[in-house]
Amino acid sequence: MMPTPSIVVLLLLLLGSAVSAANTPVKSAPPSLAEWQDWVLRDQLQQPCPRIAQQALQRRCVWPGQLTVNIASSGGSFSQHWQVLADSWLTLPGDNKNWPQTVTLNKQPAAVLEYRGKPALHLSAGNYTIKGQWHWQKAPQYINVPAGTALVKLNKNGQQARVDLDAKGRLWLRSKSATTEQKAQNNTVKLAVFRAINDAIPLQLDTELRLSVAGTPREITLGQLLPENAEVLSFHSPLPARVEPDGRLTIQARAGQWVIRLRARYLDQPSQFTMHKMDKDWPSQEIWSFRAAPHLRGVKPLGLPAIDPSQIDIPPRFAQLPTFLMSPNASLELQQQYRGDASPAANRLNLQRTLWLDLDGAGATTKDIIRGTMSSGSRLHASAALQLGRVVANGTPQLVTQMAGEAGTGIEIRQSQVDVEAINRIDSLADISANGWLHDFDNVELTLQLPPGWQLWHAGGPDQVQQSWLSRWDLWDLFICLLIVAALLRTLSWRWALIGALTLALTYHESGSPLISWVLLVAALALLNVLPSGKFKQLVTRSAYLALTTLLIIILAFSVQQIRRGLYPQLEKSRAINAAHYQYPQAPLSKAKTRAKKAVALMSTMDSAASAPLVEEDIRQRYRPGDKVQTGPGEPDWRWQEIRLGWSGPVKVGEALKLYLSPPLLTQLLKFVQV
Repeated sequence: MMPTPSIVVLLLLLLGSAVSAANTPVKSAPPSLAEWQDWVLRDQLQQPCPRIAQQALQRRCVWPGQLTVNIASSGGSFSQHWQVLADSWLTLPGDNKNWPQTVTLNKQPAAVLEYRGKPALHLSAGNYTIKGQWHWQKAPQYINVPAGTALVKLNKNGQQARVDLDAKGRLWLRSKSATTEQKAQNNTVKLAVFRAINDAIPLQLDTELRLSVAGTPREITLGQLLPENAEVLSFHSPLPARVEPDGRLTIQARAGQWVIRLRARYLDQPSQFTMHKMDKDWPSQEIWSFRAAPHLRGVKPLGLPAIDPSQIDIPPRFAQLPTFLMSPNASLELQQQYRGDASPAANRLNLQRTLWLDLDGAGATTKDIIRGTMSSGSRLHASAALQLGRVVANGTPQLVTQMAGEAGTGIEIRQSQVDVEAINRIDSLADISANGWLHDFDNVELTLQLPPGWQLWHAGGPDQVQQSWLSRWDLWDLFICLLIVAALLRTLSWRWALIGALTLALTYHESGSPLISWVLLVAALALLNVLPSGKFKQLVTRSAYLALTTLLIIILAFSVQQIRRGLYPQLEKSRAINAAHYQYPQAPLSKAKTRAKKAVALMSTMDSAASAPLVEEDIRQRYRPGDKVQTGPGEPDWRWQEIRLGWSGPVKVGEALKLYLSPPLLTQLLKFVQV
């Protein structure tokens, strides 16, 4: 009997909320759901592993001990202890050139497998001691060490040697320096702690720990890194590390300088903050910064001396914030002065719209990209004529909703920084407006995509229009046309002048139009009326006949071109309407191999022993399981006649946009008239 969906969802939510800290065990399910617990956890292999971060649901299922490497002229050996909390792959020291031999697992022979191109063992939960050997005729320059292993002890011919482990996980056996003797070094640790409070809901604390280690590799405990009544959201460490239940940091450190970053959120809304020096290596002072959120409330920090962030080596992301010096006997108090923003700033939004006209002209599909800042309001409203389809806000698909009393639909915006991409439909050209949203925009750029056969004569509303019939005309064009029409009027009659004016209006900007022949012919006709009889007049007469002949030839070729375009509008351009389908990269195979290598390297890093924590799928969802996130209409990928429209100033709600278009039938008739 399979469980009902409601029982499964409830049990998943209970199990997901049961772990609120890194090492908090899973609570027992209620008696009514206990019989389903094993079934739900059947595929959750990493469930016993402690979480490193709450939001990312990262888990660390393996914890390495010290790796001891013994090197001799004919070979070497290694030994390492591992703590495994769930089924995992453990990478062994070595590589294809130096494959570990005679490997034992808790003194029992073990079969070494190749995993991600490296020697590895697949182990279930438990504590293990792994030993192995290498055989060579000449010691290699280096041995690959499992990623994440920091505690390494190296012995050469029975003598302890200096450990030279680089960032790529290579343990150098033949030192690049001339001196290979182990130099006595004091085990010292220097710390610098930088914190920043983010006045959000809930309060968040960003911590950057700069760690300088000297001496032998060792495991150290430092604290307090995580404050009380807080949980980890994200945790980044280049060395194997974990946050203990009391907030201390346990890290396998080796010589070098390291940066550890932690983001946490408070489980309550505290107003006072202090530091706790729990270990002798923790600094006696910390640097605290405060990032205010004026749109939520007004807060005044009190209790700590302020310092100039430009005078210290503070992390760049904290450099522009108010900075204070924290000590164990002091506290930072946030004194609330008001809640909310009584006079919020106006929203600063920009719209980039691409509008694809339907082939029959009945409607249009739009792609709107909205970027900017929303200081007031938490919802983007669309007009009734704009039918929202697929909407993605800040990289997350959104549920399109309609509130009571709204004529149109909209989406909720949870962040002040807006980055929205929406694919929408407009059913009628009469409903097209400058923006289509019930918001004012500081800047609007619209790209109009017309299918074959359609022509834009004029667009009413925008300040800049490119490639419409009216926008192509300038003063020089008008001067030439008026000159030709005036010459026809003086030399022939008003009827010829009217025919010439109409012809020039329809064909002046068409490719292949006989403009130069028109000018030569009209100039010759004007000269023939004023020149006296003679050889020069005969020369001009012959030139006029030559210009007329050339004009007839050009008109013939132009007529054939216009007739073809009138019958087949797709011949207007020398490319396909969906040319994007036929554009292939120059070297797709090499790019695919490069991407595959990067993917394998990333997966190897994630699956290496004690490397990046395992990531499980987040079962917590923003919407209810029954909610449907709209997919909307398909995004057109064709390009044909592209017309750009722009506004030089802000665009208000409902600002008109009038498009004067000719459908394919009228455009076809005009092509024939141009002949």
